[in-house]
Amino acid sequence: MKRTDLVLLGGGHAQVAVLKSFGIAPMQDVRITLISRDRHTPYSGMLPGYIEGRYDARESSIDLVRLAQFARARFIHDAVESLDADRHKLTLAHKPPLNFDILSVNTGATPMMDAVAGAADYAIPIKPVPALMAHLDNVMRGDAPCRQIGIIGGGIAGVEVALALDYRLNRVSGQLGGGGIKIHLIDGGVRVAPALAPIASRWLMGEMRRRDIAVHLGRDAVAVAPEKIALDDGTKISADLTLMTTGASPPSWLKESGLALDARGFMAVDSHLQSLSHPNIFGAGDVATLTANQRPKSGVYAVRAGPILRDNLRAVLAQKPLRKWTPQQRHLALIGLGGGRAIGAWGNMALPPARYLWRVKEWIDRRFIRRYAL
Repeated sequence: MKRTDLVLLGGGHAQVAVLKSFGIAPMQDVRITLISRDRHTPYSGMLPGYIEGRYDARESSIDLVRLAQFARARFIHDAVESLDADRHKLTLAHKPPLNFDILSVNTGATPMMDAVAGAADYAIPIKPVPALMAHLDNVMRGDAPCRQIGIIGGGIAGVEVALALDYRLNRVSGQLGGGGIKIHLIDGGVRVAPALAPIASRWLMGEMRRRDIAVHLGRDAVAVAPEKIALDDGTKISADLTLMTTGASPPSWLKESGLALDARGFMAVDSHLQSLSHPNIFGAGDVATLTANQRPKSGVYAVRAGPILRDNLRAVLAQKPLRKWTPQQRHLALIGLGGGRAIGAWGNMALPPARYLWRVKEWIDRRFIRRYAL
């Protein structure tokens, strides 16, 4: 019987479910290869806790090398440069090209760095998370002198990062001159975290005001330069460190891949997580768009796509019917405030800041990590 090459591109939140499944129940005549630019995949839900100092890198990430060994998969530590969907071929940055029979893509996405002049040169994107963690570690140790931090993007991620940085740098650690590091949050919208209920946004805004985080709403960042951010009204904000937490952008190699893409350039997939143009290619997480049931780019949906991706890869390998997925429209969002507190949001409802909500969030996050700790 011919061997089938299943290639997993990226070690994202959905892909780890696939690896564990094949470790528990291998399929005959299937060779699995995992390609990842990272040896450990950080869990995005624990990034604020990592920044705050509650978790270290080991506690908040999954060991992909060990998980690949458990799944009897080859692990290739590299980044993709191009994908030829018609020829079933991947070109890698440092290793020889690789052919596949079935491909699953879960590489994530990065903030829109080209939306602000100079951001690609002078700002740090919040994703990929390992690069962000390495840079923030330098700041925490005092190796990268920093007195003012600018965060471009006032969504949930931007707010959580701002609050976590403030707690770690200004309220916990005195090693950086006793605190006093000014944090600026910049967004062109009328309120922070607009995906949440208005009352949740007000609570977050009140928390940032109470902690003297400068919030610049209704003004877009138009340029980033060394130690400076320019806004569209002519204001200049000093910033030793600029972080980008804006909306996601697709990886550049998708454009010439031959895959069907959505209007923004992400993989277009159906309710089976199967490419609209190439049935032997699947996609999950931020890199893909469910065309029939679009949802925000969020780690929550990447995690919940895991069992669907797992089952459908097994089904296509066994030539069995695929499973449809209709993601829920609402999910409980728990937003950390630092210091062991969080708020909760569900659709138009919200729960005020409380310690028990952080404990719930921590339990959920640690449970996910434990699931893949081998």
